[in-house]
Amino acid sequence: MKILKYILIFLILSSCSASKNRAWNCLQIDEGNLAFNEMLELIGKTKIDTNIIKAVKIYSYEFKKNGNIKDSTLIEYQNLNYFTTFKDLTNYEIKYDSLGRDFERYATRIETGETHLNYRKIYDSKSKIIEWIVYNRDGQINSKTFYYYDNLERLIKSEKYYGYFLYEKPILQRKKVFEYESENLIKEIEFFSVITSDKFDSKIIKEFNNIGQQINYRSETLENDITVSFWGFRSLYEEQMLIKKESYGSDNRDILTEFTYNSLNLPIENHSTDLNLKKPTQLIKYYYLENKKTTHNTVYN
Repeated sequence: MKILKYILIFLILSSCSASKNRAWNCLQIDEGNLAFNEMLELIGKTKIDTNIIKAVKIYSYEFKKNGNIKDSTLIEYQNLNYFTTFKDLTNYEIKYDSLGRDFERYATRIETGETHLNYRKIYDSKSKIIEWIVYNRDGQINSKTFYYYDNLERLIKSEKYYGYFLYEKPILQRKKVFEYESENLIKEIEFFSVITSDKFDSKIIKEFNNIGQQINYRSETLENDITVSFWGFRSLYEEQMLIKKESYGSDNRDILTEFTYNSLNLPIENHSTDLNLKKPTQLIKYYYLENKKTTHNTVYN
């Protein structure tokens, strides 16, 4: 989902003109897309019943100097039926080996009927995946990911090498290491490198509680293996629902965001506060539409 956010930002900003009015409109659209994607992240495994909820309106609220609400702006309107009717332009066929393991996947472009091998997996004698090979449309190897396990058969490291069809020697693009307490995964560290570099230039650290919920996310920028900047957030849950997120970073700006849900477990309000200035910074509200009637949060509470 985070990747989707970055794609949306790039597409929207690249279409903005230099004029003041167009730039302001683009900023509003950008805020709306981010708020909508945050809504999808908060919903998680909960499915929106489009027989009940047809669309969502998202409003952003501005604050006065005293912290009271000044006014609101409609920043996004999404027809949720779009996501249930969207069709992929590619069909995928998975083939299984004699032990019933996912072995190969073939991709077929619906428009042209062209078919190519998408990936192949290799397993050890204990059916643990040890190598994942991804191919491009020309049948060339795009990347290989290798997996390593400890004596308890827990995944402890993976390494992804990219550029088999481009370079004489493929580049280590990503590396993940995993830490456990008993059988529970408690930390995952992922290192990234720019394609043309042989060094990692960033890393992401994720920490989890004993039921698998992510409780800390930290992104670091590296120079010569030294952290030069960072940002992240800590998460607090109530059962399966994210109710608080505290953002932090090397800029020393700490933001606390609190989330409220309706009886359908859909988010209805995100309220953010600058912990250093002790002032509200953002208020997002979601209004869900049912049969052409806007249902406020009190309808489902």
